[in-house]
Order: sequence, then C-alpha cells, then structure tokens
Amino acid sequence: MRVIVVGAVDEIMELIRELIDKGHEVVVLDDDNTRIDRFVQELDVAVYLFSLFDLTTFMRAGMHKADIVLAVHPVDTVNVLVCIYAKSFAVPKIYAVVSSVHTANVLNKLGFAERVLVKSTSVRRSLIELIYGVRIIELDEKNYIVMLTLSDVNHLENKKVEEIEEQGAKVLAVLDSENNPINYDKDYVLKRGEKIIIKINKGSMEPLLFKYR
Repeated sequence: MRVIVVGAVDEIMELIRELIDKGHEVVVLDDDNTRIDRFVQELDVAVYLFSLFDLTTFMRAGMHKADIVLAVHPVDTVNVLVCIYAKSFAVPKIYAVVSSVHTANVLNKLGFAERVLVKSTSVRRSLIELIYGVRIIELDEKNYIVMLTLSDVNHLENKKVEEIEEQGAKVLAVLDSENNPINYDKDYVLKRGEKIIIKINKGSMEPLLFKYR
C-alpha cells in the first residue's frame, strides 16, 4: 500500500513508523525544512520539500499512484489544496486533519476528502480507524469493542476465527457485506468484505491489526 503524507507533523510520526514497520510504502512531503529535517532524523522514509503551486514534486513523490493521501499539514489551506490535487489524481482514499470545523465542512460538502478529522487528542487513533477499516469503542481503561472490515489493508482476510482469538480477541459476531449475521465456528474462514466485531484489550489491539502482512 502506498501512502502519501503531506505534513511532517509530530502527531503523525508514530503512525508512519507503524506503517513502515508493517511493509507499507510511505512518502512524506512538507514545505518546511525544519520539519523535514526532523523526520529524516527519526524515520527511514522518503521525504520531499514541496512548493504548494508546483505539481511536479507531487508527481515525483507518486501521488498519482497513491492508495491513500493523508493531508495533515499545520495550515488548513494547504490541506484543502492537497485534497483537491489528490482528487484530481483519482486517489482512492483521501483523508484530512484540519484545525477548523469550517474547513472540515467545506471539504466534506465539496467531496474533496472521504473523511475529515478536526484536530483533537484522538487524531492518531482516528487515523488508525480510517486506514485499517475499523471502528473503536472504548469500554473502559483496558478494553475495546472493535468492528473491523476485512480488506487487503488489515490483512486479516482468510484467517480463521480461531486464529483471531489466539491473538487475544474475543469474536462477538461476524457480518456479511450487507451487515447480516453469519453463523460461524472457530474454523470459519473470514472473507474480504465481511465484518467482525471483537472485544479486545488495548495491549492486544494493535498487534492484531498490524501482525499480518
């Protein structure tokens, strides 16, 4: 999976590290040399310095071949234009993190991004939800309920229910692509497009999502 990240901000660094560790191709762009230098020191990742109105750098970075574009630049105007560029390149999934609810409303109404998040302390978890096709409900300090859609992003398709539960999860339900319940047992093999609902503790959730490549 090729992920283009526009905005070398600290909040996104750990997620980028996780994506790289799991074998995904990540390219980072920014228009600030200081932020770029910090990323180069911390991460083994391709980084480009861009000028907002020069599409050449975005092409060199491979935006036209990206599976996902994350627009997380500190300046909302930059994120809006990045989403427009990504849309013009027909990028399948475009996500933005912005500071202003007004900016989020504009992006949503014009259809330039699939999802827009307004900055909060939950940005990292929200981006994990978007990229890995999950929805997370926090039950208490230690446990989550997670609804996960099986896809080539999370790599859990073709796994048995038993294999999922061996990773510390309790499978509560399996749904088909139309959200109809499926009768299953421990040997049931999960298929692309299906959804599973699991209960899992915080320590086991990310290893389960990121384990399979």
